[in-house]
Amino acid sequence: MSTRQPESEQTPSSNLAKINCISWRLLPVVLVLALIGVSGWLLFGSHHPEPVGGGKPMTSEPLYKGKPLMSWLELYSPSPDRNFAEGFKQANEAVRSLGTNAIPTLLQMLRMTGPDAVIAGERNQQGAMGLQALGQAAESAVPVMIQIYEAKLSPSSERWSSYALGAIGPVAREAIPALLRGASNPNPQSRQNSLIALAGMHTEPGLVVAALTNAFRDEDGGVRLWACNRFGLLGNEALEAQSAAMPALEPLLQDPDPRVRREANAVHKKIISHVGGSRN
Repeated sequence: MSTRQPESEQTPSSNLAKINCISWRLLPVVLVLALIGVSGWLLFGSHHPEPVGGGKPMTSEPLYKGKPLMSWLELYSPSPDRNFAEGFKQANEAVRSLGTNAIPTLLQMLRMTGPDAVIAGERNQQGAMGLQALGQAAESAVPVMIQIYEAKLSPSSERWSSYALGAIGPVAREAIPALLRGASNPNPQSRQNSLIALAGMHTEPGLVVAALTNAFRDEDGGVRLWACNRFGLLGNEALEAQSAAMPALEPLLQDPDPRVRREANAVHKKIISHVGGSRN
């Protein structure tokens, strides 16, 4: 005959003995879970991930007039609460006053991604605008900017990193091979981004004009449009190369895309006028 007491009649001492027995049985499981947790923290929680392009993760940001740089960079984005032109000017002033000390923050912004593509895109744009404000003072950042561009972390990061390379001018000429590769990317937006950046550098006109005129034959109308537009915006350093490339522009005067036709006609007239003026 069993002597086991009903659940409702078990004594406190018998319940305690039962709990102790279960606890000892679970102890190995608890220890294993604890070890897994500590290992995970050591692997992932005890350090910042290495940023794209190398260098140390950003742990702090410089201050200007007592405010962190990111607060000033937000002024590069339009807002109904402020005058955009004035805010843009203030952001430029903050970046230029901080000089190269702003570069780590700007690179961090340029590589930023996240679940909210709109917010990440704004940060990418703000980083690019800051690098543009630095201009040639951002030369030391060019190798990392190239790596961010080639990493293609997101469409926005790729777009704004290429823009920034073009915007800082001839000091970014090291990026030309990467941008030329981008000009033949299967993605039309990537080709367009690369062409805009190449034209923006205002250096190596022979290489740049060759890339642009090659894009005149691109299957995508948007790429042809931007190639034509940037061809017309090249500086005096490219005037000789532009003049020699005029025959490549002429087919665009009859392009099936009306946007391209309009742009080609405007560019054609502009270059003819400039060439004639330079000869006089």
